[in-house]
Amino acid sequence: MSFDSVRFTAGGRRMMQEAVAGKVLTFTKIQLGDGSLTTQAIGGLTALLNPVLDVSITSITTKEQYANVQGSFDNSQLNQGFYWREIGVFAKVGAEGTEALYAYGNAYELAEYIPVGGSEIVEKMVSVPIFVSNVSQITAVINGSQIYVSVIDFTNHQQEKANTTEYGHTKLSSSIDSDREDLAATPKAVKLGIAEAKYIVAATGEKYKWGMDTGGLFLEEV
Repeated sequence: MSFDSVRFTAGGRRMMQEAVAGKVLTFTKIQLGDGSLTTQAIGGLTALLNPVLDVSITSITTKEQYANVQGSFDNSQLNQGFYWREIGVFAKVGAEGTEALYAYGNAYELAEYIPVGGSEIVEKMVSVPIFVSNVSQITAVINGSQIYVSVIDFTNHQQEKANTTEYGHTKLSSSIDSDREDLAATPKAVKLGIAEAKYIVAATGEKYKWGMDTGGLFLEEV
C-alpha cells in the first residue's frame, strides 16, 4: 500500500486560510476507505467515497510548515475485510467549527487488503504529513487510550542525552573530582564530597582538617 500524496480539499484549504488568520486548527480524526477515485477531483471532495473505518488520533507533531498526524488501528475492529485505498484527515477551525474533510489521498491500484480480524492479526500505525503553512495554533482530538510508543520513537528516546539545557538520559557517577556536565552525582558522591570539603591540602602537600569550636575556626593537621 502506498499513497503518493495527501492533498487539500477545498474545505481544507479554507480551514487553513482561517487558521493562518488566527483561529485554532484542530485535527479530529483519520478515516480509511476503499473507494476508487476515477474522474472525481480531490479538491471537490467533502467525504471519502466509501468510508470503512475511523482512526482516532494518538499524536500530532509540527515541524516548519507541516503537521504529522498519527493514529493506529488493528483489524479486530472489522466485520469484513477491505482494500485500504483511501485515507482522509478531518479537522475543524475554532471551538464551534464543523468537522470537515481537510485532506485526502488515494492509493489506486496499490491498495493493501486488510483482512477481517481472526487468525491473522493486522496492526497498523498511520502517519500522515499535512501541509499547514504558518498556522500558529494547531491542536488535535487525542484518544489517550490508544497512545503507544513505536519502536522508532523508543529508540530515538533512548539516544537522547541529558545536558545542562536539555532533558534526557544521563549516567550516574560517584566521582568527586570530575568537572564533566553530562554525569549525575550519586548520594555516595555527595556524601564523599561533603566529607572531603572538611579538608584543606596545602601547596606543600600537608593535609589539614578544619572545623569550628568555642574558639572559632581551627585547622588541624591530619
